[in-house]
Amino acid sequence: MLTDAAPNMKPKVVQSERDENDTGADMTTKAAIEFESGAEATVLSSFVMKPQQELRLEGTAGLLEVTDGQAYTSWRTPSQLKVDGHVEDFPAVDAYQLMFSAVSRRVRGEDVWVLPPSQSIQVAKLVDAVYQT
Repeated sequence: MLTDAAPNMKPKVVQSERDENDTGADMTTKAAIEFESGAEATVLSSFVMKPQQELRLEGTAGLLEVTDGQAYTSWRTPSQLKVDGHVEDFPAVDAYQLMFSAVSRRVRGEDVWVLPPSQSIQVAKLVDAVYQT
């Protein structure tokens, strides 16, 4: 979504490394990815490393960072987002409840935003590209 990639994107995985357990389950994955737009991404996901959450997006128009270690699972605690040095504070919410409520409302026919299926497909293609490297 952030790279404005087309649904048929072909990301180039320039480096990937996976550690699997004895049953073949992925325990840690690291990858460096390049997109046709020139955007680059570095990702790290792990079930065995000490928990840490970071998000840093740097582009020609500025820098966006999550500075409080809650990049993905801010759950019932306040969170912060730093945009070009300015800190935005957000109140505590239950993000899972908000997502579930939005999907339920959409199913009932209400006009609420939910992640488009095409973006889920893009993520699946990206994960497949990392695993094929």
